[in-house]
Amino acid sequence: MKIESRSGVAAARRSMSRATVVTTSLTAALFTIVIPAEAVGPRPIFQVPFECGQVWEASTYDGHKPNTNSLDFLKVGGGSNGQPILASAAGTVDYAGWDNGGGWMVNLRHSDGWGTSYLHMIETPAVTAGQAVALGQQLGRVGSTGDSGTPHLHYQQWADAPGNTVRAEFNGVPVNVRVGQPEVLTSQNCGRRGGSLSGDSRADLVSVQNGGLFGYANNGYHSNGTVRWGARVQIGGGWDGVPEAAVKFADLNGDGLTDLVSKQDGGLFGYANNGYNSNGTVRWGPRVQIGGGWEGVPDTAMKYGDLNGDGRTDLMSVQNGGLFGYANNGYNSNGTVRWGPRVQIGGGWEGVPDAALYLGDLNGDGRVDLMSKQDGGLFGYANNGYNSNGTVQWGPRVQIGGGWEGVPDAALYLGDLNGDGRADLMSKQDGGLFGYANDGYNSNGTVRWGSRVQIGGGWEGVPDAALNLV
Repeated sequence: MKIESRSGVAAARRSMSRATVVTTSLTAALFTIVIPAEAVGPRPIFQVPFECGQVWEASTYDGHKPNTNSLDFLKVGGGSNGQPILASAAGTVDYAGWDNGGGWMVNLRHSDGWGTSYLHMIETPAVTAGQAVALGQQLGRVGSTGDSGTPHLHYQQWADAPGNTVRAEFNGVPVNVRVGQPEVLTSQNCGRRGGSLSGDSRADLVSVQNGGLFGYANNGYHSNGTVRWGARVQIGGGWDGVPEAAVKFADLNGDGLTDLVSKQDGGLFGYANNGYNSNGTVRWGPRVQIGGGWEGVPDTAMKYGDLNGDGRTDLMSVQNGGLFGYANNGYNSNGTVRWGPRVQIGGGWEGVPDAALYLGDLNGDGRVDLMSKQDGGLFGYANNGYNSNGTVQWGPRVQIGGGWEGVPDAALYLGDLNGDGRADLMSKQDGGLFGYANDGYNSNGTVRWGSRVQIGGGWEGVPDAALNLV
């Protein structure tokens, strides 16, 4: 196994002098007590900051700044220089620019006080301060600028400030890197996980009531399965007369922020999510027509999900027992979408209500799977791949749940409540919201659902179709 030399990295990093902007924190950390990770909220599900499937070696050394929890990454097999550097989680750019020690670099701030740093980029970063970024979005490319002896990425996960760098975790697992003990890691940074208004990878809750849109931020997931919902915040209005089921949410441009889509008078209209404010409101873009010709198609027959794993939400319709896909081939600067042609991707659904079909990423591979509710049972069809002609390689029908007799089809929802990349299940019953964590996907296509946990209440009288996990 070929690894580019770590000695050049260590030697150069030992000579690192000072860093303007970020390294105020880096240097200060040498003289202060490091704040423990427990001082902030739950850590996001960070991913290795490189393209999906790439293999990199992480190492550290005595004298690594601000401490030995910092990681230096070298690509296994060589060729580190110029490789894309990806965001480990959704967040906001705190700093992007030049630093005397770190060279071209980026600091990201994530949810609950967490942050990440990416140093020694080959050129000016691809992002700017204040910009919202999605999990997996490119920040720049690996280089050797600043105090660096060889092309590599210096990477940190920190609590509150870069000087408080803590032991890194990827995909929820702590690294085993120690001085003299590197670790080889395979990137699972395979696209944005989950979906949310803020881009933080945990699904938020949105209700459509009395013509208004109301958001409840998902501020964290407890070990007992409950959710820390934020306060009710009005995020839109003027929807009087529009059926609840005609208001949907989808990441049309792949930026990690969930956009709004409405179906009205046979047309589809998009409202770009241009940013999430600290008070929980959303900066919606103007109304733009993104499709037409949907007269006579029920609102519940329109489904949105990323069928091919490219980070942009595709469209699926249920018509006359068939499933039809329209690939999202790109998002134009004027807010329109380049939809691909209509392609049949399934059939045999005659007699199954439109509302009994759901799209969600059950196994965390970045592509949405199909779930149906029939005769009280839940059945999964794995999305095993997307063909160049737009068809989907669906797996066989596998029962993944039961006992749902009497629960309306529209009262079941799929969304990633805990940010682990797998869609969890939520039900609405007797005014309460109940969560079932997706604790894992088995090789036979079944799902390890967690126990039923109440995660909300007070929804009596609100139509099932008025709630969305986004």
